[in-house]
Amino acid sequence: MSRAPRSKAAVTPASANDEFAPLLEALRKLKSNSEDGFEGLIRDLLQHVSQRTLRLVKSGPQGGEDVVSDTDLAQPGIAIEAKRFEHKTDLPLDALKAKLREFLDSSPDIDVWGVAASREIKDPDWTELKKIAQDRVF
Repeated sequence: MSRAPRSKAAVTPASANDEFAPLLEALRKLKSNSEDGFEGLIRDLLQHVSQRTLRLVKSGPQGGEDVVSDTDLAQPGIAIEAKRFEHKTDLPLDALKAKLREFLDSSPDIDVWGVAASREIKDPDWTELKKIAQDRVF
């Protein structure tokens, strides 16, 4: 019994961009800040995953923190910078570097700092952010 020849057409898997396009579009429609916006969603997701109480920091000078954990000396302090970008918006590396430096200068009680962004932070930008943190022994 002979087999039918395989098709030579390559099967191309969907890229992450294709697969998550509806989710990314929905995230971009949210307000960037507020309880019911991108920052609130990030807080709610991380609060669920971490089982910690997390709070939004009110608008104004935030020290590179949009979401912070309640103080609990038995657990690490958490701070998150939430960034919602439009599809075509360039990621402002200088602004992210400034947020990280601002955080490092003003938040001694925080053990974990992260960025939740609606766009991928690619190299060399990601490496530059890591270097700033490593230079400060964070």
